[in-house]
Amino acid sequence: MADIATINGVAEDNVAIVNSAADDTLTTGNGLTWAHSYEIDGSGLWAASGTNYLEEVFTTASPNKRKFTVSAWVKPSTFATRQVIFDAEAPTGTSYGLYCRMHTDGRLQIHYDGTSSGTSKTSAVVMSSTSRYYHIVVAFDTTQATAANRNRIYVDGSEVTVVNGADGGTGVMPVRNLDTDWGHANTEFKIGLRAVDNDLPWRGNIASIAVLDNQQLAASDFAKTVASVWTPKDLSGLTFNNNSFWIEGGVDMIAGTDSSGNGFRFVKTGTITNDSTDSPTN
Repeated sequence: MADIATINGVAEDNVAIVNSAADDTLTTGNGLTWAHSYEIDGSGLWAASGTNYLEEVFTTASPNKRKFTVSAWVKPSTFATRQVIFDAEAPTGTSYGLYCRMHTDGRLQIHYDGTSSGTSKTSAVVMSSTSRYYHIVVAFDTTQATAANRNRIYVDGSEVTVVNGADGGTGVMPVRNLDTDWGHANTEFKIGLRAVDNDLPWRGNIASIAVLDNQQLAASDFAKTVASVWTPKDLSGLTFNNNSFWIEGGVDMIAGTDSSGNGFRFVKTGTITNDSTDSPTN
């Protein structure tokens, strides 16, 4: 006997379950496809001027300062200035912490040890438009024997080659077993601003930003391809251990609400509004 399912009010036989997660795709014997639609409810819109950011201080140290992953969906509103997406600053750590910023040419730079040599950047331009979202994943594991695997960057699902250098200068990949500024007691984490100098503010939208503590994950843990489009996943099934957090949609951004279950509360400074009709899923 054929399996029967009702899709759009029509009974269909021979239904095959392709995936078993919350974002299941069902394909019928007649070739019709139904996909569960996960939606992000808006985004946070950082104002075009002023000092605007979200901030949380993680009072408890993480068990691992060498391994973590950051995922965020971002849409810049300008390329006129260098802009920081996120920054982790340890109170007794390095002078410039650990931050990810977008350059005016659309490349990403990761600064990780507080010196001008402690930087790496994407070899290619990864952002060039102000009319679309980009999915950025920065995954650290400095315990890796292969230097190239210690700082991995993914953009829209594809791993991007990371090269040495900051602003055209020389640099190095993280040394093995480097303790980064992430994971210390009282680490200050800012979204949309560099912490140490309160500069390089983000201009544009941010949605579904998450840190996964003590895990080096891939882009496919946060998104997937649907109808040839790189699409966000519902992250509720991930393991949000220790100092992990997840700020999802626009209302969450302006309230600083952590959806991970860990109960963190980010404080908003400046002008960040709920862009309720603009998100990576609409």
